[in-house]
Amino acid sequence: MAPLETAREQYVSELLVRMSSPGMEPKVLEDLKDVLTRYPGRCRVCLEVDTPPQGTVIVETDVTVKPTQELLEEIEKRLGHESWKITKIGRQ
Repeated sequence: MAPLETAREQYVSELLVRMSSPGMEPKVLEDLKDVLTRYPGRCRVCLEVDTPPQGTVIVETDVTVKPTQELLEEIEKRLGHESWKITKIGRQ
């Protein structure tokens, strides 16, 4: 058994960042990219983009991060509550 934060950092293999296409201004995307690059690691990042009225699109990125509590808090600070989701767990 490992503490939750340690387990998350070691075993989460994919992180989904949720966004809405109306909120995808270049400044917001650049700020998100800057945040993600400050937490390098092995966890793949995908974007879930809500594109009303067409629906949701998943965008795979080449960005990988270490899913620390600090990173998740920074994502929420910029994109709002429930703006991320762990989608895959397992050893990389």
